[in-house]
Amino acid sequence: MPDKDIIEQLIRYTVEGRSEAALLAFYAEDVVIQENNQPPRIGRAASLARNTEAAEWTSAVHEISAPSVLIDGNLVVIEWHAEWTLKNGERVRIEELALQSWKGNQVVFERFFYDPTPLLKAGFAIN
Repeated sequence: MPDKDIIEQLIRYTVEGRSEAALLAFYAEDVVIQENNQPPRIGRAASLARNTEAAEWTSAVHEISAPSVLIDGNLVVIEWHAEWTLKNGERVRIEELALQSWKGNQVVFERFFYDPTPLLKAGFAIN
């Protein structure tokens, strides 16, 4: 079961724009991360690469927040709100749930559930 302080630290890193540091600190080397029904990314390196790609598409971040967190044993659900402007000028807002499975104090599986329509309309590649 993850320590609540560790979960709060992961959220703080993410809200502060330190998502790469969060991946390195709180995600297992062999983590599996999936966006909706897309094929999963296997391994922390794949998610770090995806994180870099997403940053390259972004010109400004307006909001990252986590208004709700649920913890039940090794399962954690985080409600994320994010709003940013892409380099093509499109402003995008996403509200999503991240379902995480933890082993000790590391995420071993994460799946995001959200409406991809705003991203698709803005020309952002989902996977």
